Amino acid sequence: MASGRLLERICRIGLVLFLALLLPTIVLGAGSDRPDVVIIVDTSRSMTNPGMDPERTSLLVAKLYADIVPGNLAVVRLLDLSADRELLPRRETDETRRCKKEGRDRVCNIVESTEDWAELARENRHGVLARGSRGDRSFKRRLDTHLAQTGGNSLFYLSFEAARGVFEHHAAQGQPSANRTVIWLSDGEDEAPNQLTPVVAGLVAEDVRIETVILGRGDPVIPRQLGLEPVRAGSPAELMGAFAQTFRRIMRAPYRIDQVVAESPSFRVRPNVETMWVVVYGDTSLERVDLRGADGRAYPADYAADSQPRAGAYRVARIERPAAGEWRVEIVGGGSGAAYAVVQRSSLKPVLLSPDSAQADVETRLVAAIAAGEAPTPITDSQVLDEARIRGVVDGVELVFNDKGQGADETAGDGRFSAFHRFSRTGPQPLELHLTSPFADRRTNVTIDVSGVFRYGGPDLEVRFGERRVPSTGCLPVSPIDGLVHQGSLPFELTVGGGLPADHEVAVTLGGQRLTPRGSAVDWAAGATLMVCLELDDQAPSSTAAGEPVLSLRSRGGTDEQVLRIRPYWEVHGRTFWERWSWLILGLLALAVLVFIALGYILPIRFQKTLAICFAPERADIDEYPPQAIRTWRGTGIGFYRNARAFLHPNFRLDGKVQGALAVLRAEGNRTRVDGLGGQPLYRESATSDWDQVPQGGELARPGEVYRIGESGPFFRLSAR
Repeated sequence: MASGRLLERICRIGLVLFLALLLPTIVLGAGSDRPDVVIIVDTSRSMTNPGMDPERTSLLVAKLYADIVPGNLAVVRLLDLSADRELLPRRETDETRRCKKEGRDRVCNIVESTEDWAELARENRHGVLARGSRGDRSFKRRLDTHLAQTGGNSLFYLSFEAARGVFEHHAAQGQPSANRTVIWLSDGEDEAPNQLTPVVAGLVAEDVRIETVILGRGDPVIPRQLGLEPVRAGSPAELMGAFAQTFRRIMRAPYRIDQVVAESPSFRVRPNVETMWVVVYGDTSLERVDLRGADGRAYPADYAADSQPRAGAYRVARIERPAAGEWRVEIVGGGSGAAYAVVQRSSLKPVLLSPDSAQADVETRLVAAIAAGEAPTPITDSQVLDEARIRGVVDGVELVFNDKGQGADETAGDGRFSAFHRFSRTGPQPLELHLTSPFADRRTNVTIDVSGVFRYGGPDLEVRFGERRVPSTGCLPVSPIDGLVHQGSLPFELTVGGGLPADHEVAVTLGGQRLTPRGSAVDWAAGATLMVCLELDDQAPSSTAAGEPVLSLRSRGGTDEQVLRIRPYWEVHGRTFWERWSWLILGLLALAVLVFIALGYILPIRFQKTLAICFAPERADIDEYPPQAIRTWRGTGIGFYRNARAFLHPNFRLDGKVQGALAVLRAEGNRTRVDGLGGQPLYRESATSDWDQVPQGGELARPGEVYRIGESGPFFRLSAR
């Protein structure tokens, strides 16, 4: 029994918060968006029955609304035909019937109205208690008697008429609102459902949102017959789910969280959240609630708080621009079933991702998305995208953007809404984007720069260059072009179908701007001259073109009707082989001659710098005379392709003249070869002081060896100085 009562109490408390957060329906703003909320509470005696609302949870809900809802708020009770007889002129009858809402053992008197009760309820706002300002304590005290569960023979259509009168009264006072909500809290039963139907339909037609909550074991049949979507308050999980989802729609809040504190005390705050509400509810022992923010600060839940014996208690925190990241709920009291709900609101708006510019008369893909706050990043969260719709108006045409992977859209569910449009005018074109979803109704105006119109469906154009010699450059105008429609300025690209001969280049000039097949696009303005150019390098070979290759001048991204195909004709006379390559051949020959001459002085071997000679008439003088460096003697160096040589003469001098020379020294590798001349034999002194004759052709001398020319001298010796 105790656990059953706890579950029922949690259900009641959850309902409190569900309705309480349902009401801040449009806490957002002033003017036409300022919330205008009417709560219709079932105050019939049947609500005291077990399983309905004997704890008066509906009263706690109304108090919570009075605490946290800005704007206009009114609470409407049911009118009782007996207790409110002065408000409802009637004629009594002696007939009775069973009261549907009061049980089988209760009967209701049948009366006939003598005036239009619906009009009276609307004009006089019967049963309405209007709040002065948020948190009005006097208003909350008056709710205790205003919502007393004592009514009988109740008719809900009169309460809905009174709600309509509240909205009309505010509009007449200069406070019209596009954010009007009726919250209907009842068991779903009604004494006159046929009279209720047109009233509800009229309010819906006037864009009044009607949120319906069926308490306890109530019956949702009548609300469903009215086309409403009632939320049943049957269990804590159902209450929290219904609360979070409905509050999101009312608050334009795209993100929802609902948890039991003991099971999951932490929750995550999304980036770019402008306002966050955290409602913690439990039993009447709920003493304190603190939020530990992602920024490390503690935030007390002191925005609103109240309690109702048997119904429970609530505490609310409202935080502007909370830090993104992990938050934690910390409570004192509240019972084991204490729970919380988090609603995070960001101002959603439609944004245009692409394009910044477009071409007229070309099917263009427009891509829009939903952004939160000032963040430019598109939202991809399925909670936000669910039921979101983006429409646009441009050129007087309404566009329907879709994110279903169909038509213009490439990928379903990626947050990029796409539509095709063909602009008919050039210049800056305004585009109005309109986002509608359960969380937003926002318009954004953007501008797209639309460039000109280009359309051609005629035959291929011909350009005849005639005979050309290389090198040369020739440009020919292409005009007029019959059948061409060209307005404004568009970027064009040039392509060549097939390859061009070597050292041939084709280009076009568009109003003086040069465009090549490999170059960037160039804008071509209407009326600007089109010229086709053939550029021939001096090495270009002979070639002939008879309409091939085809040049395609295409508007960037354009269709087949936005292409000019140009067929060139030419006969190019290239240079002969000798004309083309004579410079290379002669150059190579000149280089070869230079190399040959250079090598003639590079390859010959020179005497070592340290090579010296002692040249004397007698053997004994060799040891007395100092050696002299051979390279100091003139004529002893290298010649053209000839190694260095030195001739020894009878006057004991060295030079490069062979005439009259007695012997010769020749550089050979890192050594020196000695040889006799003029028929004079050459001898080398041996280790035993004998003289060995040098063979014909000479030999490689070693430093320190003594040589004798002929039978009696002169003598010489080589040394490394």
